[in-house]
Amino acid sequence: MASTPFPQGARDSSNPEASSPLPLKGLASLPPEVHHLVADCLPYPDLLSLKLTNTYFAALVEPRLTIRSRISWVQSRYAQHLPVPTSTRLSFKSDALFVANPEVKTILRRRRRHLECAAHERGSAFVFSMFARVDVQGQGQGRRDGPHAWTKVCLVTGDRVCPRIQALEAKMQRYKDSVVGKLAVLPVLRAIGWLKGWQRHFCDAVPWVMAGRLRASGVHRAYFLALLKIVLAVVVIWIACQLAGIWMALCGFAERYWYSATT
Repeated sequence: MASTPFPQGARDSSNPEASSPLPLKGLASLPPEVHHLVADCLPYPDLLSLKLTNTYFAALVEPRLTIRSRISWVQSRYAQHLPVPTSTRLSFKSDALFVANPEVKTILRRRRRHLECAAHERGSAFVFSMFARVDVQGQGQGRRDGPHAWTKVCLVTGDRVCPRIQALEAKMQRYKDSVVGKLAVLPVLRAIGWLKGWQRHFCDAVPWVMAGRLRASGVHRAYFLALLKIVLAVVVIWIACQLAGIWMALCGFAERYWYSATT
């Protein structure tokens, strides 16, 4: 008995090898059963990206891209204190209408570049279900990772440390180690620490004066020294600005003199 032939489109959509002329790598090399298991665990943006890969994955994830999945994704972002679309013209009817919204486009672009991981305020964030295990592990390790080890967690994949944050920290460290960074950052940090030290000393001395355990002259002396340092910093900044203005005036005069001499 001859087997019933399948349409060409059905064969192409059920086989990742037929939908991609390139050698299979990564997720495409796994069995179709694993593809279904992975698709069941992906949020809406990742399903949408997987749909745009090829026709095989498009047919695989299409039944999962429903109105409920789009609404659930927006609700999960709201639970994590992440930006959500607030436009009254937002439509959940189809992927095309949903992604056409400018706010959704911005959210998807920022999520794809991991910009939310670096800019999100973790102190007010709700530890969502996919981050709960990471948070518990961080608290159980104690002093090694600190009490808030989950503050660098990736909001896209749920990893303990977001690759975007790692890249930013590496760039910051390279800038600090460079000559320009040392010349620009160290004097400013030292000046801030210099002023904050006396400010903290003054604030700590006020309760002792109120309790009668320290003479007011000590507070006045600390206040006078802190004020003197602030005035000194302002004077240094003013002198630097004046010198910059004089230098610019000299450069302008030299330029005019050179122009008149050459003409």
